[in-house]
Amino acid sequence: MQVRRFGLWWVGVWLLGGLLLAACAEAAPAVVNSTATLAAAAEFEPFYTAHGGLRTFGYPLTDSFVDPGSGRTVQYFQNLRLEVNPANEQVEVTPLGTWAMAEVGRDAAAAAGADAAAGAAAADSSLAVALPFRDFYEQYGGEALFGPAISGQVEEGGRWVQYFGNARLEWQGEALPEWQVQAAQLGQAHFLRSGAVYTYHQQRRGQDFIPDDLAGLRQVSVSAAAAYPILFAGDEQRLYVTALTPDGYPAAGAAVRATLTYADGKTQSVEMPVTDRAGKTTAAIMLAQFAPGEAVWVQIVVQSSAGEPLGRYELRFRMWW
Repeated sequence: MQVRRFGLWWVGVWLLGGLLLAACAEAAPAVVNSTATLAAAAEFEPFYTAHGGLRTFGYPLTDSFVDPGSGRTVQYFQNLRLEVNPANEQVEVTPLGTWAMAEVGRDAAAAAGADAAAGAAAADSSLAVALPFRDFYEQYGGEALFGPAISGQVEEGGRWVQYFGNARLEWQGEALPEWQVQAAQLGQAHFLRSGAVYTYHQQRRGQDFIPDDLAGLRQVSVSAAAAYPILFAGDEQRLYVTALTPDGYPAAGAAVRATLTYADGKTQSVEMPVTDRAGKTTAAIMLAQFAPGEAVWVQIVVQSSAGEPLGRYELRFRMWW
């Protein structure tokens, strides 16, 4: 029973690990057409214009659409997301700064000295708007747009940044003075990580959608785990596989093959389901032969739809009586 519990614990770690993706890459891939063909939706345009427009929001990534999780009408921009509160028909800014902080694994209480998840602001100086960001923050609406500070000024990826409830501001010292403060592209990060990219395109097109950044993919990072590191006679093994692009995005729609090699050299191949929208797949496997005490080696190969190998991973488990 202890062995089985350990196996279930490992599965839990695997599932949790999939949720801890980085919130915002240095240069996120262009996964949607961020051009003048899209504009702020009518219900959001007054708020958008009053709070800096393109300078603060970035380009629109979507039209307005209904978020099935909340039932709210929302619109994604590169840096922020707007939503309509149905209770009062007021425009609100989605707290993507709090989301991003959790995604990168930052302990909000330790970083901010308060309960950032609740968006609380306190008199502590660590929660004040840092000097490099203060003018920009106040110029474009302050807390009404960006939310309260939920961290102090910290260094990430070689840049000074500060987290707010709804956004993350970055200092880019190499830019022209008027562009040295930038809002991070949390809207684009959340659009991809949350699966909203699929919801949006399904509502618009009525069909499944794979982001353009997966087209032409040549390499993926593969991780895998077996449910039972020690498998008892008559039991079924289950494999879990995750495939991510080099930028850390889910590699959806990839073919996955598992090849089991037994101690006597015989092999067993299993075609697993293609990876889902989170870049994950799983399959139950009944072993073709069973020799207690011996190890089984498993090679996972992730392939493109054209059959081109994109990544590999190896693991092993042991058979027991």
